[in-house]
This record gives sequence, structure tokens and C-alpha cells, in this order.
Amino acid sequence: HYPRTYPVDALFKAAYGNLKKAWDHEGIALGAAPPRDGGASDQRIRTVACTFTEYLFIHHFPHQMQHLVPCWSLWRHFPDAEHVLLVHPQYYQIFSNSSSFSAGMIRVLEHTNISVIQKTIMNYRQSYTSDRKKLLIANTPRNKGFFAAHMGDMAHLRRSVLTTLGLEEEYQDASCGTMHVDEARRTLQNTTPRIVIVNRRKSRRLLHAPATSKILQHELRLPYRPPIVFFDEFTFEQQVEALNNVDILLSPHGAHLTGIPFMQRCGSVIEVIPHGYGIPHCFGTLAAVANVNHSYVYLGKDMIEETKQLGATKIGRANARRSLLCVPVEMIVQATRIQMENWKQCCKIGDA
Repeated sequence: HYPRTYPVDALFKAAYGNLKKAWDHEGIALGAAPPRDGGASDQRIRTVACTFTEYLFIHHFPHQMQHLVPCWSLWRHFPDAEHVLLVHPQYYQIFSNSSSFSAGMIRVLEHTNISVIQKTIMNYRQSYTSDRKKLLIANTPRNKGFFAAHMGDMAHLRRSVLTTLGLEEEYQDASCGTMHVDEARRTLQNTTPRIVIVNRRKSRRLLHAPATSKILQHELRLPYRPPIVFFDEFTFEQQVEALNNVDILLSPHGAHLTGIPFMQRCGSVIEVIPHGYGIPHCFGTLAAVANVNHSYVYLGKDMIEETKQLGATKIGRANARRSLLCVPVEMIVQATRIQMENWKQCCKIGDA
């Protein structure tokens, strides 16, 4: 139960230019009412640059995406402007090469004509040769989650990712296991969603995953045994393609869930959260802005209190993060059964 959209002041801090005025003035392409002055071209923003307020965790791609998701909203709000991502030169190599996911997103930005420039705000502003009244620079603070400004921002991101990777023809209109929504409603009356278990090799590994997969097949009467995959072995393209071939994703809390926006319509995520590491808002907010169902199984009794206690010390928090996950199978079956019903309702299966 997280918001689908967020106000501009929750997403950005103006670094240069009047962000609020420019935001209210433009955005006609997203369905906003035309400005009173008709949106005269001499008043419109020419360049929109997005940057980060901090680089503390910029090596970790989920935290990179916590910045890039609102940046994507910013660029989309000004569709006719030049789009720029400013990265401090000191951190560019860490930002761009820390993982295959990071390198993949750099490729997406460049393919979408978003210039990635290694400059500080001051240096970029000083080197800007056009009319600075038409330059807008916004900072994105690292929020406790993933925030977007408009309905459809993540669908737009997904389309751009698929286009960059040459997968748009195969997956852009895919839904409910088929290529088109109408086809899904006609042909999926007796089928089941594609359930996949994404596991981890080290910390927060789901114990007994093969047995869980076998029990899910039996209890839910699936015509297949849910496969178990490890995203740390996948390239960015393989992760995107895998997420487009799953309807219900069962996974421990982890960085690989950053790819939630690449899932198809009617997709669902069941996140297993370790005892004392209760941060469902992290990927819960991402699922909300991406219009993906999200639920979680917490391996404890009082998530708020236990997270507070273990998080009070560095050792306690580290132990919670490193724990191996033994999930009561009845909890997994119940959570999956609920998401199967959600999937059927979303795909309108049985409404022929």
C-alpha cells in the first residue's frame, strides 16, 4: 500500500533554476493542462540535468536506481529538452562499472539520448554556453525507497530498456504469458502463471529451495516445477529477459529485485524478509510505482520492534543481513496462492 506517484518536492532539490515554476509550466506531453501563455518556446527549458545529492552507496546498483528512477521522471516531464545525467568525475567509474546492471543502465541512458557527463554541478553550469535561464539542474536525494512522479514512468523506462536491448518486439506488448493482452484473455482460460524462485548464493539464501519448489508444484497443482535461478550469474540483458518470463517472483530481499519495473503487466513479487531486517518499503515502493503487485513474508514476529533492536548495532544489522532464510513452507504456499488469484483477476482468466 504505497503511493503510485510522489510530488515534485519529495523527489528533487533544485540545484540551479526555478524547478517548481518550470515543472508547473511544462509537461504538456504528459497530459497536463497547457500553460496560460501557451508554452512560448522562448520561455521553455532547453536543458534538464539530473544529479545526485550523495555518493555514499553509489557503487550498489539498487541505490543507483533510487536516484535514476526520479531522474527518469524529471526527463520525461520535459520531453522536448536536452536530457543530461551529471556524475561527479570522482565516482563515475564506480557508478558505471560496479555491476552488469549498472553498465546496462548506462547503455540504456545513452541509447535514449541521455548524455552522461562527468562534471560537478558548478563545472557544468560554468561550461554551459547557451542561455542559462533555460537550464535546469535538479538533485535527487537518496530516499528510503523508489519514487516516481507520474503514472507510467516505469512503463516508459521498461519500454526504453526493451528497445535498447532489441527485445521490444518480443516483450513490449506481452502480458499474462502471451504476446498481447487480448490474446491472453482469449487463450489463458486453463493455464497457470509462470512462477520462478530467485535465490542467492551467500547471504539471505533461501534454504531448501528445491524442496520448496517441489511442494509448490504439488500443493498448487502446477503443471511444472518452479525453476530456481541465480541472478548474480546473469548479464543485464539476461536479467531483463528472465523478468519478462515470470508472472510471480518468489525471492529473498536483495539487489536483484531492482529489476521489478521490467516485469510484465499483472506481475507479482513475494519478498522474503529476514528476521530483524524489515525494510519492505524498499522494493515495495518500487513495485508500486511500477504497477507490480508486492507482498512479503517476514521471518519473525514483530518486524518493527525486531528491526529496531537488531539495527541498533552494526553487528546486529550485519547478522540480520547475512542470515540464511528458512521459510515455513505453508507461508510460501499461502502467499503464492494469493498472488495466483491476483494474477488471474488481473488477466481476467475465467471471464470468457
